[in-house]
This record gives sequence, C-alpha cells and structure tokens, in this order.
Amino acid sequence: MLYKYIVSNLFFFLSCFLFAQENFIIRGKITNNDAKPISFATIQLINTDTKKVISFSISDSQGNYSIKVNNQGNYILEISHVKYSKISETLQVNESYTTKDIILESKEKEIEEVVIISKAITAKEDTISYNLNSFTNGHEEKLKDILNKLPGIEVENGNIKVNGKQVDKLLVDGKDFFGNNHKIATENLNAQMIKSVEILNNYKSSQIAKNIEGGNQTALNVGIKKEYKNKITGEASLLSAYENKYNAQLNLFKFTNNLSVSFIGNANNTGQVSFTIDDYLKLNSDVRNDLMNSELSSFKEMDNFLPNFLLSDNNVIKKENQMGSINLSYLPSEKIKITGFTLLNNTWQREKILSERTFLNSNFHSIDNNHSKGNFLFNQTHVKIDFEINKNNSLNYSVSIEPTKDHTDREISQESYEKILFNENMKNRNMKFGQQISYLSKIAKNKLITFNIYQESKSSKGDFFLLSSHSLYDFNINNLVQNSTKKDREWGVIGKYSQNIGEIVVRNSMGYLWKQNFFKNSIIENNIRNHISFHTDYSFIKPAILKNKNFLQFLLDFELRNYNLKLNTHSSNSLFFLPQAKIKLEFKQTHTLALFYKREVDYISADKLNSYEILLNYSSIYKESFIKERKEIINNTIGLEYLFLNLFDGNFLSANVNYSRKANFPITNSSVNSQYTILNYISSSNQDIWNTFINFEKKLKFIKYKLKINVNYNFIKSSTFTNFQEIPMNTNRVNGDVSFQTYNKKSIVNYDFGSKFSYLNTDYKNQDISLKNSQIIPFVNLYFNFGESLKFSLKNSYEFYKSGSISRDKYNLGLKVIYRKEHTPWKFWIEGYDILNISGSEIVETSTDDNILQKEIYHKLPGYAGIGISYSL
Repeated sequence: MLYKYIVSNLFFFLSCFLFAQENFIIRGKITNNDAKPISFATIQLINTDTKKVISFSISDSQGNYSIKVNNQGNYILEISHVKYSKISETLQVNESYTTKDIILESKEKEIEEVVIISKAITAKEDTISYNLNSFTNGHEEKLKDILNKLPGIEVENGNIKVNGKQVDKLLVDGKDFFGNNHKIATENLNAQMIKSVEILNNYKSSQIAKNIEGGNQTALNVGIKKEYKNKITGEASLLSAYENKYNAQLNLFKFTNNLSVSFIGNANNTGQVSFTIDDYLKLNSDVRNDLMNSELSSFKEMDNFLPNFLLSDNNVIKKENQMGSINLSYLPSEKIKITGFTLLNNTWQREKILSERTFLNSNFHSIDNNHSKGNFLFNQTHVKIDFEINKNNSLNYSVSIEPTKDHTDREISQESYEKILFNENMKNRNMKFGQQISYLSKIAKNKLITFNIYQESKSSKGDFFLLSSHSLYDFNINNLVQNSTKKDREWGVIGKYSQNIGEIVVRNSMGYLWKQNFFKNSIIENNIRNHISFHTDYSFIKPAILKNKNFLQFLLDFELRNYNLKLNTHSSNSLFFLPQAKIKLEFKQTHTLALFYKREVDYISADKLNSYEILLNYSSIYKESFIKERKEIINNTIGLEYLFLNLFDGNFLSANVNYSRKANFPITNSSVNSQYTILNYISSSNQDIWNTFINFEKKLKFIKYKLKINVNYNFIKSSTFTNFQEIPMNTNRVNGDVSFQTYNKKSIVNYDFGSKFSYLNTDYKNQDISLKNSQIIPFVNLYFNFGESLKFSLKNSYEFYKSGSISRDKYNLGLKVIYRKEHTPWKFWIEGYDILNISGSEIVETSTDDNILQKEIYHKLPGYAGIGISYSL
C-alpha cells in the first residue's frame, strides 16, 4: 500500500507541475562537449503525430535559439549541423517559456579519428579519467556494464574493485551515494546517464587534512551527463514472467549543484537482492570508520551473526525481496554539507537441502533432509553533517542507527541408526547505534590538529526453540528453549598532530578507548546460565613519518598500545608494539611497485569464554570453553603490490601478493557423542594464509578485441581438532576467468566468450581424507545492435560442478530483446534467464564444518521468462 501511495502521489505532483502554464516559447543554448557555443545550427519542431515541421529556427553566434509554437503538447525537437551528429529529443510543451539546452556530439568519423590519436585514459595529479568511448560498445544498460569494461575496474557481486581491492568511497558527481553499498549504484544507475568515470587516488574527504598530510584512500567518482541534471529523471519498470515471477523497479533521481536526491525501490521474486555479504559487512561497519583524519585500527574478530539469506545466495527454491532506499546530499550554504541515506530491505525465502554427513573419527553417518523458511528485515539510516567553520577549521558529525530482525524455521528429517525428526525455530533481534564528532584545525600553514570522539553500542537478542522426536543431547528431554543476549559498548577519544616539512609529513596520534563485551545465555529447561563480562580498554600513542610524493614514497608507523583487561572480576595489563611500514616506488602515476607490512591485535569476544552449554543447532552443542586466559589475537601481514596502466591504449596489469600469520584466534574442538557433536572453543597455534591476485587486460584495437584475465590463488595452512588431537589441514583455492570481448560500436554484433573456473582442495594430513570441489563455466554471449530502437542479447553458459565423486551440470540460456520506441520514453522487452531450468535445478558441494564431512545437494532458484515495460522520465 505504501508503494502505491508513493507512486500515485508522485504522478499527481508531476501532473500539477506539467499543466500549470499556457504560453509557449522554447529557448535554449546549443554547445559542444567543450561547452563552446555552436552557431548556425538548425532547430526544427516536429509534430509527434503528423511528423510535420511546425516551426524552425537557427542558433546565433552565441549558440542561443528561440522557437515559437501555438499549442501545448508533445513535440520532437530536432537539431542538426554539418559538423555534428543530428539529435532528436521528445519535448513536452506546457509552459509559457520552456528552456532546453542541447549538447551536440562530433560526427562519428571525427570521433574515431580523435580516439586513435588521443589517450584512452588520462592521468592528472591523483585522478585517472577514462575515455568511455574507447571501451564501450553501446550495449551497456547499467553502470556495472560500463565499469566491467574499464581497465583495472571490476564489479564483483555488486562491489566495485580497483586494482583488485574494493574502493573506499563511491561518489556520484563528487557526492556520497548510499554509503558503502556499491550494488545500489552499479545496478540502478542507467548507462545512458553516465558521462565520466574517474579513479581518485590518495583520496581524503577532508581537503584541509589532504593539503597537509595527503590521502590514503581510493575513491571512484561517477559523473552524470548535463541533460540529466536539474530535473527529475529516472525509470519505472515492470517484468512479468512465467509461474508468477515478477520484478518491479522504480528509480527517481534529481541532481543539482546544491541538492541531489535519489529514490530506489524494488520488489521481485526472481532472485535479485539489494546487497551482498560484502555490502552487509560494510554497511555493518563501525562508526569509527566515519572519524575524520583518524588512523584508528579497524582490525577486529569477525562477528558470528550473518543473515542466512546472504549465505544461501540463490541456492533456494523460492525467494522474495522488497527494498526501498533514499539518498540525500544537500548544501544549504557554502559552509554546510548534509549527506545521508536510509535503506529498508525485507527478504523471505525457502530452502531445500539434502545433506549426507560423516563425522570424522567416528562411525556415525546420517542423511539429513532440511526444509526451511526464513525472513530477514534490515534497516540502516546514516546522516553526516560537514561544517566548514572557515578555511582553517572544520567540524564533522555523523550518526547511524541499524535495527535488524532475522527469523528462521527449519524442519529436519535425519536418517541414521533410526529416523529422528527435528524442528528449529530461531529469532534474532539486533540493534546498533553509533555517533561521532570530529574537529580539524589548521593552526599554521603546515600544521594540523585533529580531535575525535565517538560512541557505539550494539545489542543482539536471540531465542532458539528446538523440538525433537528423540531425546536431545544428554538432557533426557525432547524440547529445549535457549535465550541469549550479547552487548558491545565502545567509546573513544583521540587527538592527532600533523606537520608537513617539505615532502615529509610527521604526525602523532594518541587516545583512550573504553570497550565492554557482555554475553548472557540460558537454557531454560535445565537452568543453565552463562554470564560473562569482558573489558578491553586501552590507551595508545602512535607516531609516524611518511612521504607520498615523487618517485620514492614511504610510511613508517609505530603504535604502542597498553590494554587494561577485566574478565568478570579478574584484572590484568598487556602492552603491545604494533609497527606498520610501506615503501612505494612510483615510476609514473600509473606504474607503481609497493611493499608493505602491518601488525595488528585484538581480543576474542565474551561468548567464546563460556563455562556452560550453548545450543548451536539440532546436531551441535558448545560445552565449556578451554580458552581460560585472556589471549590476544595477533595478525602479521606482509605484501607486494604492482600496477601498470598504459594511458594510450588501456593495457593493464595488476598483481597483489600477500602473506599473513594469525595466532591465538579461537577455533573449535569437536567430538561425537551418540548422534550429535560436542564443540569446545580452544586457541589455535598459527594460521598461515597466502593470497595472490593477478589482473591482466590487453586491448587489440585493430581488431576491436580485448583480452581479460583474472586469477586468484589462496593457500591456507591451519589445523582443526578432533577429540583434542590436532589435525593439520591445507586448503588450496583457485578461481578466476578468462574472456575475449569486442567493443566495435559500428558493428551490428559484438560478443564476448571465455570461461570462469574455480577449484578447492582441502587435505587433512593425519586423515585419509581429501576434499575437492571444482566448477567450470564456459560462456558465449552475443549482443546485436540494430540501432537505437532494437537491441538483442543472447547469453549461453554451460555450468559443470564436481564435488568428490558427485557431479552436476546444466546449460544456462538467457536472452533479452529490447525495443525502444523512437522519440518516446517507453521501452518494451522480452527477457529470459536460465530458461531451460524453469522447473529448477540442483548443484552439489562438499564441505567440512566442525569436523563433519558434508556432501550437500542444493535446490537452486528456477529460471524465468517474461515480458517487461518501462517508462523513463
């Protein structure tokens, strides 16, 4: 009902706006891409019904024109010039004066000559700009389609990566756009709106701080074309498909110099989600990431809670998703900037999984049929206010609130020695609130002081109801209820002094952080209770020296951190030295080599220090933790980064190799008791991780081809424990893709072909067990362009899955035919996705979890085929 109310009111206000005036003069200015006026351009006004010329005019020496019409209505405004491509636009005339500025493009022949002799990419200071004409073929629909064709940039599951690493900031016309949720931008901004794409290296949101210290972030800025500014633009679309599948979308944008407002809404059951796991983790990040000009470490233990709908991907039999979001950027004056967004998402899904489970070091074997349904409601509202007091002082405040609800109901039929039925009902309610204030003051030409204060609180409440046809665990009852509460409170005060001495920057940070972690858990029927309070307060001092200009650049950072620990009533102290170093050779801005090292520390959360039982699921229970001491988690990382980008043709090579060793992080020991698993937290010795990423792109412009290769290699050396015996474990993972792409705008057909691949191998050294999963997906995609009115794409892929001795394969066929009626805002299309598997399909995976070898068959979301219609504003 709310959705219908918003849409109906939107059209009401639009109609009131459109029919308010009665005199009819059309005027404007005609310019080229360099904003230079075009004289002697011919302007014709054409009746949309009769196609007859109603009136005409010629632009003057300043590019200005004026044309009269007697009646209001819809017309075609056609502008032509001997040196520029003709342009036609639909124009609705219902006001006494209608202003329509026009930008003409040089004719195609001239554009191609310019591209041949000019740079495909330009670099100026810290900004790398792409000539989009050099990399696109005109078949792009959304922002992600453009970004995936630019060297060094890729969109993976909606997230934007530059040189293999996620960008720190996504900006639209230099303004924040939906925080860290890249997927909203990449999948909702239409390609025809995009004017430019820029990578901003050494980015820092505070210009005062950047002028003295330089920046250490990477941002991606998307420019919007002039014709989409200073008015409401957007698109409303609806797809209706076989078996009651649907996808409804409403996007509305208004971009002006002082105000930018965006609304994006979607409702579908085709499997489209509003954000990914990476998006959720970034949206769920701490408020300390908003601190201005702060060097506070972000290393922390991973949160156990992740919504099930993010983990299941589309390995479900049914999924429904509704999302509504608003983004705002407002400049009420030259000194104040207000930015913010709110996002509300609701997801409902059903899963069906057949799992064959074998317990290591045990004869117990079971086949479990899992049927589940769940609902996840997520909201986040974030507001940031920047106040530039004067040219030397600025103030920043931000606040964020994030409530979530997760409810899952699962029925399990387990067949082992006997058949046992289980029913699980899980409810989780989370609330997160954070705020921060930052003050920056330039006390001299080369000196800066920064003060930060922040506060954050998180609370999580969970209820777990478990019912069985058999006695549960060793409680001798067949139903259990568990309540749990987890709270985190944190606030901190930080001060920083920075001074620029020529090309060298020296700085020193110091501060104090108060952190409390609280966990309470009770199993009601057995009066079992855990009550743990863990304080990890610390003070720190962090001097540093850096140089981020010219050929040799470096960073030397030395943090001394003193912890005051308190576990329930026991207190202690710990002191840590945490160095960080980076050396970078910048042969050119687009040709660099860097070596880095970093040491980080954190402490485990209170829930891993339990003294009594904690229910995990129908087949696993945590018993007393064997982590009795307040052990720190230590992480050391060393790495090498290389980048080469040819500005003239876009040839690109990026490589990133890093090694990290993590010590004392919590893992589980498992043992089998009858028909369930007993888990105990213990501290690991070491975990060694190698990561290698290589991205190579070669543009063969004479045959209009691009070769693209992405390869990721990951090696993990760790251990697992069974019956308190250590089992060394090595995991090798390789994944990537190889593709050839064409980008000839003059050709009727463009295509890309190649293959995606992944391979996972886990070896247990003291066991005769090796776990192998592989996936190969060769693909061929064809894109036909029959002009602006008709486009057709055909996507083919063959997916082959193999897990141990089990394999599955399927042919995925998708197509889309788009018809856009000339000079009108209407678009019609036929769309099909995985149309040969409309009844559904299966994939198979082998995995280990808590020393249980699992072979799982997932039912995937069925494909669809339908028709769509859209209207563009």
